[in-house]
Amino acid sequence: MKTISSNRDMPLPLKLFELQDVILKDPASDVGARNERRLAAVYYNKTAGFEIVHGFLDRVMRLLDVDPAKDGSGYFIRACDNPTFFPGRCASIIGPGNMTLGVLGRLFLIYFSLPDLLCDFRKSFQDSFHFCTSLGVLHPEVITAFGLTLPCCAIEMNIEYFL
Repeated sequence: MKTISSNRDMPLPLKLFELQDVILKDPASDVGARNERRLAAVYYNKTAGFEIVHGFLDRVMRLLDVDPAKDGSGYFIRACDNPTFFPGRCASIIGPGNMTLGVLGRLFLIYFSLPDLLCDFRKSFQDSFHFCTSLGVLHPEVITAFGLTLPCCAIEMNIEYFL
């Protein structure tokens, strides 16, 4: 967001992508911290661009060999609420395996369904799933905190699962 703020006078749209190690406090670690490799993308323009970031997610997941959901396998997105994002303009990412995904410095854990074993039982296990990993249009308070005036859509994802 600082980079977007520093470059807000550049021609629109601004599209940023970053792949970086992030250091997180971890009392369980010997050194009190751990590294995670994360991918982040931000789209800043006169329109929010949720579909642009969603398309980016689709492309990344395709490159990681995670296909869109079909009959309980693959990944999908679902509407959710997250105070970082504008109400009604946020979605959770749900997919196969166990992986962690984050949003702008927050770490969220999702449990994903096993394609063959769980697809028939998804409804009965749905309460144990955490659908709080999100992508979406940033809340106006977040945008103005960085001195920005236009809508901004973002996603941040821990990619350790795929390495």
